[in-house]
Amino acid sequence: MRADARRNRERLLAEAAALFSERGTEASLEDIARRAGLAIGTL
Repeated sequence: MRADARRNRERLLAEAAALFSERGTEASLEDIARRAGLAIGTL
C-alpha cells in the first residue's frame, strides 16, 4: 500500500471511530471524510 493511502486510511478510521462514538449510526460518510480532511471520493 502506498504511504499516502495508508495515512488516509488511518485518518479515516480514526475519524470514523470518533464520530460513531459521538453520534452512533447518525454519523454520515460525508462527515467522516470532512473531519478527516479528505474528499468523499477518497473514502
